[in-house]
Amino acid sequence: MKKIENVRNIASNFKFRKGDYLDAERQLLQFAKCYAELKPEEADILRSEFDAKDRLGWFRVASTLFSKEFPDADFSRKDRLCMIFFSMYSFDNLDFGYDGLMDTISISHQMKWNLRIARKHWDQFSRLTGSNAARRNLESKIFFN
Repeated sequence: MKKIENVRNIASNFKFRKGDYLDAERQLLQFAKCYAELKPEEADILRSEFDAKDRLGWFRVASTLFSKEFPDADFSRKDRLCMIFFSMYSFDNLDFGYDGLMDTISISHQMKWNLRIARKHWDQFSRLTGSNAARRNLESKIFFN
């Protein structure tokens, strides 16, 4: 239970300032590392404690961070940005509303050129994604297209 409490506290204290991508990256990376340690059941419990609107907002921050920073990042940072993106995608558990679809399409071409790190982190977080539709939608946009 300590792991889920830790992730809950991190998410409850998210404070994103417009244009401060380094701080957003720091907060989201902390979340991603702790979220990765959860069991699927714990991820479902945690997800149910936050409004879908908030989860989508956090996913939008992660996808904006990814889009802005990924192209010029070194390998190590690309690895962290992929981890952040997939953790927030999994946590949001998108069944693909329009906004989530557009965010995922906008980053998919960058992921396709970095399939090794994308696959590594998707394999880590796909098990925490509660929706089969969300899993299939992401995989079709990045890995099978």
